Amino acid sequence: MDQRKALPHLPPVLRAMAEEGRLVHSLCLEGEPGSGRTDLATALAGAILCQRQQGEMCGECLHCRKVLAGVHSDITLVNGREDPDRFKVEALRQLRAEAHRGPSEGRAKVYILAEAQHLLPPAQNLLLKILEEPPEATFFILTCDNKFRLLPTILSRVVTVSLRPLPLEACAQLLEERLPGHALAEYREAALLCCGNPGEGEQILTQPQAAKKGRAAQSLVAAMAAVPEAVKLCMVQIIAVDSKFGPEAQVNSPVVASYNTDGYSESYGGVEAQMEAATRSVDAAIREMLYGEEDDRGVPLLYRGLDL
Repeated sequence: MDQRKALPHLPPVLRAMAEEGRLVHSLCLEGEPGSGRTDLATALAGAILCQRQQGEMCGECLHCRKVLAGVHSDITLVNGREDPDRFKVEALRQLRAEAHRGPSEGRAKVYILAEAQHLLPPAQNLLLKILEEPPEATFFILTCDNKFRLLPTILSRVVTVSLRPLPLEACAQLLEERLPGHALAEYREAALLCCGNPGEGEQILTQPQAAKKGRAAQSLVAAMAAVPEAVKLCMVQIIAVDSKFGPEAQVNSPVVASYNTDGYSESYGGVEAQMEAATRSVDAAIREMLYGEEDDRGVPLLYRGLDL
């Protein structure tokens, strides 16, 4: 079995930088939860340490095998969400001192600071100097869900790479590699429902509730896509009135003539039947996505505006 499949492939921009020897020493990988930020940071660390230096891990040399096994002495992974104490100032002072000692068995040392958005300002300030001028043969890879949760002074010292959702086929293939034993159609459905987010795709394949939520969201999108443009305009105007003035508001509009306490307009500018059918269809999809929660006020969820 090819152990290389345990980690994702590098995005083209990172692979080109690694292959051409242009990889900066301080990076920030930004991506939504489940996008595989930490796995990608580990794969990048493996590419840095790989003996073949071909832009990505070969998965076969001694360094790659150690990276895949999680035992390479030149990679330090610190996860601030799982172990908050390691993001404290004293722990980071120790990490900063260790970074000046050089690699022990490979060509470089790599420090992965995962979930860097959990670094408090004093801790971030402590890292400024070493991120700007890291020791020779030392790389720092930060991961975060939103780069703007880091100080501007940190962002000015790192190159940020924003992770994009995986294409459908690539996501389905990765899910198959990580969770073998499912039908091909299941991998494709999970890749479609997770919108290219591998972490969410794994949840859809292993957790029935996550799969149910994903299918309900897909139904909602389909219901909204089926609504005629004139009806969508009615919906937008009614929701805007409800959000601003409440469900008993009256509005003078060529499209929406009035709005009663049941949340329905008495006149829809000639699209009454379409409006009612569309709103009920979309409302049913919203209820399904929220696992059938009952509305004690009897007002369709579509008209609850900001309460959603």
